Amino acid sequence: MSTNEQQQNTKQLAMLKERFPHINENKLTRVLQRHDGDFDKVCARLSQREARCNKWESLEIRFGPAITTLQQEHPSIQSFKRFRLLKTMKRFDGDIDKVKEFLQKVETKHCHKDRDTSTSRCQRREELKTKYANQLAQLATSGINVDRPWVLRLLEKHEGDVNKVIEIKAKFAEFDTKYATQIAQLEAEGFPIKNKRILARLLEKSNGDIDVVKQFVQERQEKHLKRKEH
Repeated sequence: MSTNEQQQNTKQLAMLKERFPHINENKLTRVLQRHDGDFDKVCARLSQREARCNKWESLEIRFGPAITTLQQEHPSIQSFKRFRLLKTMKRFDGDIDKVKEFLQKVETKHCHKDRDTSTSRCQRREELKTKYANQLAQLATSGINVDRPWVLRLLEKHEGDVNKVIEIKAKFAEFDTKYATQIAQLEAEGFPIKNKRILARLLEKSNGDIDVVKQFVQERQEKHLKRKEH
């Protein structure tokens, strides 16, 4: 890096620290590097993140106590993400009765859908087990647990290529080891982790940046909730 580039980066970092004083300097540096020193793009990105955080805090202050009470009185509501509950409360302007009615409809709908989906998944799984019986035997000999659902998915995706599945499995194990510290940190923070393998892949894509992974997961959850509500 030339002297001029270093001076430019130093100047940009100082401006970012002034604009976003609550964000760690190391994080600002990483974001700046990720966007190739594009100051305007970095500011836009951080401003969007800041707006989302402010929105969350605003909803929590406004509806948080009511949601906590609602969860205590109706344990079944515990299955809903808190952010979704906050958005639902906002949608019905804090009307508890309307919120409960809406959540009950959603829960009933999902129960029926889950039963149908579960049946079709079982049928599909049995079809794939028959189709790739020889490949599954080879993978089992290689020490891979062929009862894991991802094994059949990979065989189908790669047209029964056993070597490809073994290669991907080795890559999974590499990521698990590489990002064990970050995964443990996320667990300690209470971050919802349903699949550590997917989490490790996200960490690989983000160069191990935990904040980027958190943001990505939150954005994906928000999009998922929007699709369900419409």
